[in-house]
Amino acid sequence: MFSRVFSKSKKESTIQIGSILIAQPFWQDEKYKRSVIVILEHNAEGSKGIILNKLSTLTVNEALPELELGLPLYYGGPTNPEIISFIHNYPSLPETFSIGNELFFDGNYDYLLEMIKSKNINLRKIRFFSGFVLWTAGQLESEIQEGKWWTSELTAQEFFTASPEELWTYELLTNGHIYGLLNELPDPGCN
Repeated sequence: MFSRVFSKSKKESTIQIGSILIAQPFWQDEKYKRSVIVILEHNAEGSKGIILNKLSTLTVNEALPELELGLPLYYGGPTNPEIISFIHNYPSLPETFSIGNELFFDGNYDYLLEMIKSKNINLRKIRFFSGFVLWTAGQLESEIQEGKWWTSELTAQEFFTASPEELWTYELLTNGHIYGLLNELPDPGCN
């Protein structure tokens, strides 16, 4: 069971597209508490990511009625919550870009709509998100140095098989952090 422990941890905190950030335990800010974030952009001007494991209060159907999908819509972050994006496992989708480990971000919306309407898509291989997380130049590196985030990697198989609610715990445990065992315990910082 624990053969994977320590196998994914990065020795350095090198951030790149597709890097995963795991919020360290006992984070007080509700937006980022127990968050798992994938990095979509990282350069000298700053960084952009999406929170992978928090539900929004809407469904995909409420946000994008033309898709006619009752799937959950996830809270991707506080910046531009009106922008809906998606992460999927369809490299042939036009205008998509790879974020590594067989995961892809966005793509041609009209083509996606046609794939959904013609039922040529496995809905277990796509998740929709509202909003982003943005960091200014050097801000993310500073937060990592302060110990707010651990870095990791995530494969498409892990992303699509681990329930979003358990993703934080899963990532901690597969990276050798015993805090993942404490997921069900109340946060002592909330007293």
